[in-house]
Amino acid sequence: MKNYLKLILLIAVVVLPAFSSRSRAEEDATKKEAAVELLTIGSKAPVLDIENWISDGNGQFKKVTTFEKGKVYVVEFWATWCAPCVASMPHLSETQQRYADKGVQLISVSGEELETVEKFLLGEVRGGKPGQTYAELTSNYCLTCDPDQSTSKDYMKAAGQSGIPCAFLIGKTGLIEWIGHPMGMDEALKQVVDNSWDREAFATLFKQEQMFESVIQPQVLAAYRGGDLEKAVEILDNALTTLTDKDLVEQATSMRRAIILLAGGDKAVKEVAQFVEKNKQDNAALDKMGRMIFMMAASSQIKGEVVKAGIELAKQTQKNDPESADSLELLSHLFYINGNLDQAIDTQKKAVALFTKNKKEVPKGVSSFLEELLTEKKEMAGSKKAPEKKEKANP
Repeated sequence: MKNYLKLILLIAVVVLPAFSSRSRAEEDATKKEAAVELLTIGSKAPVLDIENWISDGNGQFKKVTTFEKGKVYVVEFWATWCAPCVASMPHLSETQQRYADKGVQLISVSGEELETVEKFLLGEVRGGKPGQTYAELTSNYCLTCDPDQSTSKDYMKAAGQSGIPCAFLIGKTGLIEWIGHPMGMDEALKQVVDNSWDREAFATLFKQEQMFESVIQPQVLAAYRGGDLEKAVEILDNALTTLTDKDLVEQATSMRRAIILLAGGDKAVKEVAQFVEKNKQDNAALDKMGRMIFMMAASSQIKGEVVKAGIELAKQTQKNDPESADSLELLSHLFYINGNLDQAIDTQKKAVALFTKNKKEVPKGVSSFLEELLTEKKEMAGSKKAPEKKEKANP
């Protein structure tokens, strides 16, 4: 969620094009899911209907369907094939041990078949005590599996969560207090147990993130799939009027900008120009935008005047920091994509020279790109000198 640039590049270069090939049924399913009220912070925790209870804390815990008032529960979703899930097991075991006498019960749920889970549990714990198996490691909390995945549907799908491991912290009144990666739940669990947890404060941010990922993004992608880029931008514009979290605002703004660039035309050119004007002295912002333009141009998603606008942006970056070989290389690549081979060569030579001047080793990628440019120039020159073959006259 926080690595928004990575996400934007993914959306611009991978997700949006791939989404355009999705079936109408998949799009309708996305819209239907987005319309359903999400399970979130403050929601009543759904009852549990787990098929197989494999461990029970060495007899300390009973099977749970409904949540007992005054007790705290952690319902965590995992899988045997999920490395981060397996890596979280020692922490979960330690957490259960620490809170066992404080009314906390940890329930870990896999959606796999019982045979699969039991086979995994026979394995030796990586980095653990010699000879210790996963069955021994997890024996002090409730390890379960639910092959029909009904529990996952009631929790994970209902909350719009797609990544595991994922933990739901259920408080003393049976309401969901926190949702997230189990390795990050320590402080929340401590405060829920000692009654100092501020559910509303956490809910404010979490609900924004949840709404953005589970509702707004699917709507944006659906609009893109339908070829309605203006609608996609409109959805993001509306979202920006309600979002208050800085990271989410930045993410939505970058998504909006990526879609405008993909649409092309005067609006895209104007967007780049306005961005340059607004961030004229902010090289970090300019470089980030420039590299997004390069990624999109390199995959032929933007062309012509939009690439030229990207060149002007890269020129501003270079003007701000004449000693930056990175900005020169970016400019060289954009020149090349735009068909300006001579300018690309001259600019790349300057980048190489800067590395030499600063007594730094020239990165292989920088030198090899210059070699490729020079080879192409040589081949073009050779083809121009070759005599034209005269066509034979028909007899």
